Amino acid sequence: MKKLIYTISVCCNMPKFLELALLISPLLLVVMISGCANSSTPNYYNPIPATPQQAYVRVTGYWESSGIELHSDPAIFHIHLDAVNTGNIDGKDVQADIILTYNLNTIASNTIYFGTVKEGETVHRDTILTGYLPGGFDKNNINMQVKEVRVSA
Repeated sequence: MKKLIYTISVCCNMPKFLELALLISPLLLVVMISGCANSSTPNYYNPIPATPQQAYVRVTGYWESSGIELHSDPAIFHIHLDAVNTGNIDGKDVQADIILTYNLNTIASNTIYFGTVKEGETVHRDTILTGYLPGGFDKNNINMQVKEVRVSA
């Protein structure tokens, strides 16, 4: 490399300080490149993703009725429900639509209001529904479904 620079300076009548600059510049370039490659400060932004704030409320339950209540007209059903919030914020104005069916026909339905179900907690509700059953019914064909759960966060 020294020979090449000397040849250039002789051909162009280059001053000595430019010859020195041409000799040093490759070294400066190597130092600058290695300094940037070993930098401990990252040159990008990598944010930690935020956890979505949501209330996940699940409503489960069952019905029960005594023999006399089932044979009354209308039949009386005691409904027991639990609303469980497994989300990371409180669920407000929690409501669930409950439907009782007999052989796939709706015999009773209602909307049950749970109010606020706090994060990680359970709210229990008991209510009574009434409905008409056909003569000669089989209580094993009575089913309860939670059709829809609505939550405001």
